[in-house]
Amino acid sequence: MNNREASATTLSCPTPAQTVAACTVGLVGGALAGLAVQFDLGYATVLLALLYGGFLGSVILRVVRQKGTSSIQVGSGVSIVVGSIAARVLAALSLPATTGTHPPLGIMSVLVDLVVPTPIPLISLVALVFACMARMRYFGHLRSGVQTS
Repeated sequence: MNNREASATTLSCPTPAQTVAACTVGLVGGALAGLAVQFDLGYATVLLALLYGGFLGSVILRVVRQKGTSSIQVGSGVSIVVGSIAARVLAALSLPATTGTHPPLGIMSVLVDLVVPTPIPLISLVALVFACMARMRYFGHLRSGVQTS
């Protein structure tokens, strides 16, 4: 390995603190998205999810200082999915405490609600993750100067 390859490798490697920060931003952003897909906006939900995914990808790249490596992308994508499902589960768990009613399927009704009346919430969450990862992949490699083959 020559000096150029070594410097490119160390420049593109995120620190553990940056990885934790990226996953934290992904969890919070996923939680907001998971709660936002509850509102019935029709097909505009998918468009808003694409825009929000691009915004979330930009925020994550700023947190990790433009080091959009594969590990950051996968960690962010997983944390967005976990955050969105966790926020919906916590909202479903707080429902009996506030209203005194229980969802018919318990916690599973949270996942069923993503698809049953219409699959738009599930499509929106998938579009959000793809837009976020695409934004990080394109701008992360563009700005870091690391060539991919």
